[in-house]
Amino acid sequence: MTSLERDYLVTRIGNERADAVQKFLKDHNCDLKFTRMRKSKRGDFRVKGKHLLITVNRDPNIYRFIITLVHELAHLKTYKEYKLKVKPHGDEWKGNHRQLFYHFDLLKLFQGNPELEEVLDNELENPSACSGINLDLEKKLIVHDLNTDQVFLDDLPEDAVFEFRSVIYRKLETRRTRVLCLNLKNSRKYTISKASTVREIKM
Repeated sequence: MTSLERDYLVTRIGNERADAVQKFLKDHNCDLKFTRMRKSKRGDFRVKGKHLLITVNRDPNIYRFIITLVHELAHLKTYKEYKLKVKPHGDEWKGNHRQLFYHFDLLKLFQGNPELEEVLDNELENPSACSGINLDLEKKLIVHDLNTDQVFLDDLPEDAVFEFRSVIYRKLETRRTRVLCLNLKNSRKYTISKASTVREIKM
């Protein structure tokens, strides 16, 4: 981790926790880089030969940043322990995810937000395979986002028109975890995660 990366991490989780994360990464021979906000993902863990790398978005929402960071650190720990012999988000990863949250003493950073603490407890018991899948958690996190005109696709009524990633859709049908939507430009139908944040367009 470069000095700039470490300085950024300190602004997010404090000096002592940043030291602990830096030591963890060094012990596991893994680099950590912070990137601009990406639409396709919030973070990832990559293995390229002997080179291990974690990338995490520079998310202005500190709570989502922390959850994403631990998600990827748990992938690193699980890989070092089991290589590719276990499922990416199996019981081993879930156990490491929970253990690292406590190891780095990160729960204290969520104190003072009772609703967020409650849904986080549930997330730690059974962490989501992908960031953004836990709709209850996302609804609590979005309150701390800077963009206030975003709503959850799940909360829009059917037939509502909305913008998602610069494309205009109409909401058609809600399924178990995704929503069937009509692209108003090409008239094709797509499914979008119900936990996605969108901008409603009043017609």
